[in-house]
Amino acid sequence: MYYFGWALGLIVFFADQTVSSVQGGAFLKLRFHVEGPRGAEKVKKRRKMEKMMKKKRKEKKKKKKKQRKRRRRRKRKREKKKNKKNEEEEKEMEKMKKKRRKMEKMKKKKRKEKKEKQKEVKNGEDEEEEKVFFSSF
Repeated sequence: MYYFGWALGLIVFFADQTVSSVQGGAFLKLRFHVEGPRGAEKVKKRRKMEKMMKKKRKEKKKKKKKQRKRRRRRKRKREKKKNKKNEEEEKEMEKMKKKRRKMEKMKKKKRKEKKEKQKEVKNGEDEEEEKVFFSSF
């Protein structure tokens, strides 16, 4: 009986070696001995599922990374557009300010000229009045 167990163990060991991978063979062998052939299948199934889940997680991570990248790119684009618009508005404002200043200067100049003309006219009238006034004596 003792030898029969050993023989069975060896047969199972070599059969398992051919079926299982070298890396996870020891764990599968242990499961095989403890739970029988169904245990080993369960482990293989679980490993397959884990591998699939890992792959899915990796893909999800990749997708998220891509999404973040896209968001950042869009955000930069929006910022760039906004900045450009603001710069254009500022330039427009500067132009308007310059125009306004120029107009104000012109108005000031015209007012000054008008005042000078009025002064000259007034001075001329005063001189004439003085002449008339003094000529009467």
